[in-house]
Amino acid sequence: MLKELRKNILRLLKEDEEFRYAVAGLIGLEDIRASMKRLEEAIAMLAEIQARMDSRLSSVETRVDRVETSVGELKSSVGELKSSVGELKSSVGELKSRVDRVETSVGELKSRVDRVETSVGELKSSVGMLQDKVGILEKRFNGLEGALYYGFDQVGKFAGVTLEELVRGIMTKNMQKSGELKPDKAITSIRVDGEEIDLFCDEPLIVGEVTSYAESVEEVDKLVRKVSIVREQYGKEPARKILVISSVKEEIADIIADKAKANGIELIMGKRR
Repeated sequence: MLKELRKNILRLLKEDEEFRYAVAGLIGLEDIRASMKRLEEAIAMLAEIQARMDSRLSSVETRVDRVETSVGELKSSVGELKSSVGELKSSVGELKSRVDRVETSVGELKSRVDRVETSVGELKSSVGMLQDKVGILEKRFNGLEGALYYGFDQVGKFAGVTLEELVRGIMTKNMQKSGELKPDKAITSIRVDGEEIDLFCDEPLIVGEVTSYAESVEEVDKLVRKVSIVREQYGKEPARKILVISSVKEEIADIIADKAKANGIELIMGKRR
């Protein structure tokens, strides 16, 4: 009986479509189809994802290739940089050597400068002492010249020759001999704006005063006033300003000397009394 039932069921499955669907529904065939459809959709989605991943992988590979290329170039640049650094180190070494030589030369030069400065200091000291000696000699010479004029003054009083004439004659000869005066020039006297100038020359411009005896600084003031008049008249500063005093009061001699020096006056002073 069971065998007969099985045959009938198989026949119905073959011949009766509704029966087949009914059986399929009973055994869950629809669920299987739905699951297969979802599985197909999932597979399609995975395929799409795989395609996108392949694209991204290709892009990544391209970027990796570029990075590898850049790394290669960077390695090359680093190699060149290392080479440049090596050359720079060599140049720095040479420069340091040259700097050392320059420092040595500077040290030697400084030593030479120190020696020169020492020599200059010694020379200045010698010049200072020489100037002091020259000053002493000038004072002695002026004193001697003053004494000479004093003697001439005394003799001139008996010979009828004035001290001014004697001084002018002696100065003219001495200055012509030294080349300070041309042969056709001479120290003379002149009157300017009512002032008598005892010693005068226009080229070079010389202004001087001669007196037999001085007992105050008035003789210096007198010459300063005459120098001012000549300066205004000729429009320039006299090359020399000379004050000749045959004899001077002892107490006032140093005061006259200081004032004459302060005014740039050459003082020739004879006997102090």
